[in-house]
Amino acid sequence: MIECVAALALFAVVSVLISQTCFNCLASVNRIKKDSAKDAMTDYIRGKILGVSSLEDFQNGFDIYDTDGNSVTITGDAEATDIIDLFVLTVECEDLDYKESFYLVRPAWYDQLKTNIVDRDEILDDRREYLDDTRKLMQ
Repeated sequence: MIECVAALALFAVVSVLISQTCFNCLASVNRIKKDSAKDAMTDYIRGKILGVSSLEDFQNGFDIYDTDGNSVTITGDAEATDIIDLFVLTVECEDLDYKESFYLVRPAWYDQLKTNIVDRDEILDDRREYLDDTRKLMQ
């Protein structure tokens, strides 16, 4: 019986060591492929975009400094989605060869949106009606 427990413990230790070795090898390969300077610049640009509160400033473009101290211009556009207060941002910086689209929640931008395809009040009314209908069905 003691031999079985010792063999099981030895097997557990060896399997953990082998799996840790494989994990470390794969992680190092992944680190080689990553461009940490570009990732850092992308995170910096996203942070600056999140700091822009006015839609007009975002659409007209704003200047930031890259990691080398050069001034670059970030431009973009925002489109309203069918989900209330959610916008699709398309961001571009030609100097850094950066282009990205992502979603952002900004309730105050509906009033500033020039091409207001989706009206915020209509979406709110639709949601209220849906919730009222759901509540009636549950009673």
